[in-house]
Amino acid sequence: MTALVARRQHNLRTAGAIGAVSVLFTVLAIVVGVSTLANSDAGRDVTGAGSPDRLRFPPTPTAAIAVLDADDAVVSVGVFVIHPDGIGGNLVVIPGRADVTPGLLGDQTPVSLAGQWAQGGQERFELHLEAVSAVSVDFVEMVAVSNLPELLDVGDLITWELGMGLEADTLIALVESGILGRSVVPGIARELSHQEFMELMSWKGPTDVMAAGVLARDLESIRVSLWASLVAAMPVRSLQPHAEQDGFVASVPGDLGEFLDRLSAGEVGVRGLRVERTSDPEVVALDRAEVVLVFGHLAPARLAAPNESSRFRVVAQFAPDQLAQIGHSQADLARDLIAQLLFLDANVVSVQATETVQSGVRAPEVTVFEVADAGLLSAMGEQWSRVFGEIKIQVAEVAIEGVDATIIIGTNYVTMRSASRTAPDHDGESSTTPLSED
Repeated sequence: MTALVARRQHNLRTAGAIGAVSVLFTVLAIVVGVSTLANSDAGRDVTGAGSPDRLRFPPTPTAAIAVLDADDAVVSVGVFVIHPDGIGGNLVVIPGRADVTPGLLGDQTPVSLAGQWAQGGQERFELHLEAVSAVSVDFVEMVAVSNLPELLDVGDLITWELGMGLEADTLIALVESGILGRSVVPGIARELSHQEFMELMSWKGPTDVMAAGVLARDLESIRVSLWASLVAAMPVRSLQPHAEQDGFVASVPGDLGEFLDRLSAGEVGVRGLRVERTSDPEVVALDRAEVVLVFGHLAPARLAAPNESSRFRVVAQFAPDQLAQIGHSQADLARDLIAQLLFLDANVVSVQATETVQSGVRAPEVTVFEVADAGLLSAMGEQWSRVFGEIKIQVAEVAIEGVDATIIIGTNYVTMRSASRTAPDHDGESSTTPLSED
């Protein structure tokens, strides 16, 4: 269950190298409904010990549970992150069908996480899971879907709600599958037996519909909702937050059981990731920038920095009136900037992009680079002004361990990116692609 430390460190370095060349600028046309950054402050606040003028990221233990269907194929993976205070946390659902190949190589055949498990067993699966998620994982458990409710200690019935916005073909196919009888109504809570849960989590949809790509988004949305229902059904433990002198619980749980006890002692946020079709209808692509956005927010201390280049923290802190004016969310703007940095082989190791900011906090007019060392001022200012236009570069009052510079997105970045995405069409007029297709 527990990966050896030396092997895990080796895997993370290799995984980061694999993940660094994944798809960066995919068309984000298919959205899982719970892929926002709400309900968590886990990686937002950088506090704790280090030195008087240098902070560090909070420790956030991680675990992954890979769900196997009756054919021993991986259908879904839950990556759990415990909150820095030691109880509660977050779950990010990764499709078993997620592509693990270097997506910038156009002639490469997509290969899924499930395919890596089938070809090379758990060690190979762990390597590619860390590549896809961009984080190191303390525990990895492969569990049959029939045993998942027991592993999480839930009762005989699981309250579940089918999400809104599913395609009509998906609902028709679900009715025809017979898993839920003819009672398939979005937005209405119902109770699932363990057998119904197992069949629904394993459901792949009819082949003809899958080939048309209709279910690529919907299947993952259903699985995310199932994970959310399962987590909500876990018994609440009576553990209390336990902070050591630096304000964090630094120790990794001794085993997965202790990990789940800590997790279930507090609130657990659940989110999915956007998926996109690939040339193989059985494989879906994730957007690397969104993956880094999510895990950079939840578990910055565990995020890989595979490139031999600068390491950045990205901050989007637009006030409500600023967001209303520009028409984009904090996450939209952060994800867009992260994509640029990754495309240029930079590392992003932390993200702050929550929708709610403290009263009085506003994004600056000009994007700010706060560098950790005065020696970086000249070189970094020259290099990154070519990418972001006008920037204000200054030495950080307090540096963060493992971060060369914090980028605070300014309103001029929004203007610049909107302009760069406007190109003349065939008639010489302009057509604009928005920053996000949410």
